[in-house]
Amino acid sequence: MRFFPIGIAMVLTMFAFWGSVYAQETGDGENETPPEKTNIFSYEEPVRKESEERRWFLTLSGWYERKTGNTDTLKTNGQVDLVFDDNISEFRVGGRIFYGENAGEVNEHRATGVIKYDHYFLPRLELFIFSQSDYNVPAKLSFRNNSGSGVKLTFFRNAFWKMDASGAPVYQYEDYETRENTDEFRWSFRYRVNVTPVSPVTLSLTAFYIPRMAGWRAYRSVLDATLAVSITKLMTLKAGFLRNYNRNALPGTRKLDDTAYAQVAVTL
Repeated sequence: MRFFPIGIAMVLTMFAFWGSVYAQETGDGENETPPEKTNIFSYEEPVRKESEERRWFLTLSGWYERKTGNTDTLKTNGQVDLVFDDNISEFRVGGRIFYGENAGEVNEHRATGVIKYDHYFLPRLELFIFSQSDYNVPAKLSFRNNSGSGVKLTFFRNAFWKMDASGAPVYQYEDYETRENTDEFRWSFRYRVNVTPVSPVTLSLTAFYIPRMAGWRAYRSVLDATLAVSITKLMTLKAGFLRNYNRNALPGTRKLDDTAYAQVAVTL
């Protein structure tokens, strides 16, 4: 899978960055280490939020960049996420869009929308159900939907970081401009890690591997890496890298789509 070298590098970078911060805070061993930092590989079971605690979150993100003169380019993206989270159940509905032009010609126009529900039922285990839809104009993808349900296993969960992996059988429907509509069953495997090395900074890495059940060599993969820095309680600056790979892309289109982006996010 072509995202693995970058994914591994990102994970190693996260560990290296954290290691330097952690070493500075804990010293050389002569001073007593704060209890909450003695075991970063711990799993802390979630506790349902009290009724007065915040459970609903609405986040609006976006960026606009326009250049004229010797260059004529337009880049913009937007994202919206509505989340209910009481630590035991999480409901999320959201979407994001990327659009770009170069010399008046569209060179990027794609979007993703998702609705998802997770529920904690045993230590380290959660059940989830989801439906995700996409389109990608340059790739001649008019519509794609993946829907399914599965199980998520959380390896580590504490104030410093969270690492989990999940798997699910999914039903996929695709509609391309120059190919007959197809529907098939696939697997969807996800690996995710979120690290908070210092209070205002969060590093995130999510990787998907989505092969056909009937043939694992026909697959799609997604890598999404972000760096988020909280400026205030409501505002966050984000920088991200998104990679989509489709081994069975249409003839005349590219298998690989890479997008580096920036966003300003406001949480209400």
